[in-house]
Formats: sequence, C-alpha cells, structure tokens
Amino acid sequence: MSNTVDLLSSLKICMWIEFTLPAIHEWNEGIEEGNADGDHQQEDESDDHSVSEQLDKIKPTEAVDIFNKALIWAGHEDVDQNDMSVLRRLREKAGIQAHLNIVLSEKRNLYESMLMAVDRLYEL
Repeated sequence: MSNTVDLLSSLKICMWIEFTLPAIHEWNEGIEEGNADGDHQQEDESDDHSVSEQLDKIKPTEAVDIFNKALIWAGHEDVDQNDMSVLRRLREKAGIQAHLNIVLSEKRNLYESMLMAVDRLYEL
C-alpha cells in the first residue's frame, strides 16, 4: 500500500490532495465494509432511471469546484470538522477522477495517433 502512496504522491495530481497511507485506508473504508459479506443490494431501477435521466452528469472538474465552494462556505459557517473532512475527501475523489479522465483521454489520443500512423505505413 505504501507503493500506492508513493506513486500517487509522485503524480502530483492536485495540490490540495494529501496522499498518506491513513487517507487511502479511509477512502477505501466504505468500499471494504460494503463488500465484506459479498452481498450486493439491488435497488429498484425504475426510480433510479427517472432521476438520473433528469439530471445532467456533473464532470469531476465541476465537482472539485463545487466542493471548494462548499468548503469555503463551511469554513465561514463554523461547520463541524468531521463534516469538513467529508467534503475534503469528496473533493479529493473528484480530483483523482478528473486527473484519471485526463490521463485516459491523452492515452486514447496517443493510441489513435499510433493506429493512424500504422495505417499510413500499410498504405505505402
């Protein structure tokens, strides 16, 4: 796990994200607890679709901005530190997702460029 911390820290994804072993364990707490018994709860999908169809998908970069504003507001309103921590963790997750989306897009573009170059070689 410490290799993961070192790797994430070296990527310098976002200046406000702290990559520490306890933070990574904390991020994964809910996932590990939710999947501990291997039970996946099935929800009524009819309600899910009607709500999701009405809402626009929020991009990770937009989520980071939203959480930054929420943290500023919470700081002015003397919100409990536990609640502030939740906002920070959500902002960190959105920042990681935004970075991963950028990396994946760059890799996709590189892959497509390589395919086009190979196609041109075969045309010669």
